[in-house]
Amino acid sequence: MNKKTIIISLLWLVLCIGLFYDAMIIVLMFNLFSWHFEIDWKIIALLVFAIIAIIASYFLSRKTQYKVEQWVAFVSTVLLAGFGLFVFIDFYQETISHSLLGRSQLSPQWFRISVLLLYCFPLFMFITYRQKD
Repeated sequence: MNKKTIIISLLWLVLCIGLFYDAMIIVLMFNLFSWHFEIDWKIIALLVFAIIAIIASYFLSRKTQYKVEQWVAFVSTVLLAGFGLFVFIDFYQETISHSLLGRSQLSPQWFRISVLLLYCFPLFMFITYRQKD
């Protein structure tokens, strides 16, 4: 295993962990106790980071060549997409409640789908743009 393989594998792991953290912060800022849509500089910075991560997944997909890199990329992106699917399914278990920490408004459908797509995008990039052996 050469140095390039280790670096590409670590970059895939950092990308997936960073995108996971970014999307979870976006979900928590918009939808912690109840849905509230407010755009501020923190949300804009998180969205810019998400766009950079998606672009980076394209370039990493193009540079992923060896079997170890491909397996690390595949496993990390499948785990990220699986968690996105879990979050998407969990959104449908939201209920409106009037208790102390209850929801007064549910998150809209476009937000649920966009969070799922954000988690699935690196897997799509890896499958679509990786170099074939």
